Amino acid sequence: MSLIQIYPTVDRQFKDEVVLEYEFIIIAVHGLDYVDATGTCAGSSWREPAGQVWLSVFLRENNIKARLFLYEYDSQDTFKGVSGNMSTGADDLIRQISTARTNFQNPIILIGHGLGGILIKQALVNATQRSDWSAIKNDTRGILFFGTPHTMNRQPSRWLNATFIPAAWNPKQPSSYYPQLLPRVDEFREQVEDYQFISFYGDADEVVPSESAVMQLPGHRETQVRLTLSHHRLCMLTVGSDDYRKVTRNLLQLMSTF
Repeated sequence: MSLIQIYPTVDRQFKDEVVLEYEFIIIAVHGLDYVDATGTCAGSSWREPAGQVWLSVFLRENNIKARLFLYEYDSQDTFKGVSGNMSTGADDLIRQISTARTNFQNPIILIGHGLGGILIKQALVNATQRSDWSAIKNDTRGILFFGTPHTMNRQPSRWLNATFIPAAWNPKQPSSYYPQLLPRVDEFREQVEDYQFISFYGDADEVVPSESAVMQLPGHRETQVRLTLSHHRLCMLTVGSDDYRKVTRNLLQLMSTF
């Protein structure tokens, strides 16, 4: 499990200068993804087909002073059906955010794909239970969900036969580690007035239906955005595409409210 800064590229010689310049901290959390024998996420979450991380391109093109991190973890172990595993993984996420932070006044934006969004919810709930983590919860201003299942969590749904497994796998073979009962974080409902949400759903999503991928909150609290992508591709935007423009336009608007 690791929190990897990918933007800006840290120049150790001028590390202090880089730290002082940022105005936002953005953390992207992948969902169920294949992890190879080395413990490295082998999927291409957050990367466009050409291979570059589209979030980095967005920040660079718009000259946004932000630090972008990708959270890499073993999703097989985190979501294998033991609730304690998800809570432990959420603790690790919060712990690593706490270590990475250097400016405690900058807003945090969390981005989750699929069950990565559920892990974010659990992390924010856990952050309220320790005084040394509460600042992370308080400084989190916005959350972007990409195909996160909010309302079908107790159903042994079509997740069991999902076909959005990374290309290295046989797409016709269902994953053996998809949970029989999808996790839920009921306590998070107490926090919904504390953040601004953008919920993205795909009209070609074969895994999470649109009615589950949104939180059904009032418009001033949640923006719901339709994309034309499958579940697996929701977090793999092609720079310059209509979906990319939709996502980045909404993210820019969110940033302007802080």
